[in-house]
Parts: sequence; structure tokens; C-alpha cells
Amino acid sequence: MNFTVETKTSQMFTLMQQFYPGWKAAINGSETKISVANYLHMSVPVKPGKSEVVFSFNNKAIKNWFYVSATFFIAAIFWLLVFALKKVV
Repeated sequence: MNFTVETKTSQMFTLMQQFYPGWKAAINGSETKISVANYLHMSVPVKPGKSEVVFSFNNKAIKNWFYVSATFFIAAIFWLLVFALKKVV
């Protein structure tokens, strides 16, 4: 998610998106720490002037679960084929 923010003073830019581990933020290309605002939302500090704020999500746990699920799916197909061939022979 990309945002262009313009302020006259230093401010906190708050995105009404629930914070969850795996979110990253960058301001003008430099990674910055995300603070939790209102016990739920993501917030980053922006300096006076025009800033490009980019939020991205990259959760390794979701990717790992995808690989585990894919592995079990392939194993299940393999075992189904093995049992199907045993019945044919």
C-alpha cells in the first residue's frame, strides 16, 4: 500500500489497518519502525514536507504453512497413486 503524505509539521501517519507481525513500513525508501496506535492500528512518524509511505506485508509463517500444506498434498496424491496401482496389479 503506497501513500503520499504532505505535512507542515512532524506528524504520526496512522493507517486504519490492524497491525500484525510481518508488516513493514518504509518512508521515502528507508525502512522505519511501525508503532501501534489506538491498541490496534499501524502508525509511522513522518517529517515535514512531502513523504512517500509504503506498507508491505511479508509473513514467513504463512509461506511456511503453504509449503507444508503443499508437501502433504503431494504426499497424499503419491499414496493414492500407490494404492491405486496396487489394486490394478
